[in-house]
Amino acid sequence: MRTDELVFGGNVTLADFEDVFCDAARCPTARDNVLLYRDAHHISATASRLMAPHLEKALRATLAEDRHDGR
Repeated sequence: MRTDELVFGGNVTLADFEDVFCDAARCPTARDNVLLYRDAHHISATASRLMAPHLEKALRATLAEDRHDGR
């Protein structure tokens, strides 16, 4: 059973965007002269725009999976 199923009862799909912000060794505060975090818990507005295509892809995949599962 996946962690999201254990914690949320299988009604939630988690999307991991760590690869958008982190490399193999660390999660830098800036990448390619772009500030990624505005504080310890929030990404910057610029980072959110950079993440948008990744979020859209994850949402489309989840919606397609839900339609396939009949939800």
